[in-house]
Amino acid sequence: MGQVRNLEFEYPQEAVARIAAENIALKQRLRQVEADNRTLQERLDAGRSNLRFQDRRLAALEAELLDRS
Repeated sequence: MGQVRNLEFEYPQEAVARIAAENIALKQRLRQVEADNRTLQERLDAGRSNLRFQDRRLAALEAELLDRS
């Protein structure tokens, strides 16, 4: 708050209010981007897990085919 108080002496009240509002908006945007990033990371992790399962299943099917031959 001390920084905002210092700005009040150097800048008009409207500029300080605008900067504070922009700061709040940027913080909200940052929270949204972080949430989106977490969601994408979870989807990526799930995709990798599915791929590992499919690789193991494919290897098992290939081994089964070789055993039948």
